[in-house]
Amino acid sequence: MTAEQITALLKTSGLPVVYGYWKKPPPLPYIVWLESGTSNFFADGKVFLRKSRVQAELYTAEKDPEAEQALENALQGIGWEKTSENWLESEKFFQLIYEFEV
Repeated sequence: MTAEQITALLKTSGLPVVYGYWKKPPPLPYIVWLESGTSNFFADGKVFLRKSRVQAELYTAEKDPEAEQALENALQGIGWEKTSENWLESEKFFQLIYEFEV
């Protein structure tokens, strides 16, 4: 899956989406996604199948079950995990991290 396809998938949530960071962030909630590594399949000492690990970060002003559900609906059909939920004191908002492979 290309970066454009991942962005398009995440945009089906109806939330603003960007890769990496916002130069000028929109109002919360929004999604920032990053490629966090690979989870490759090897055969005969070579990479047989390349899989990228993707981290989609949902930022909200407060606990927002509707935004979470919108992102989870967008990820329907691929395996995902919600790996953490953090209050970022310096930013005064929540960060929820979802991980999946493509």
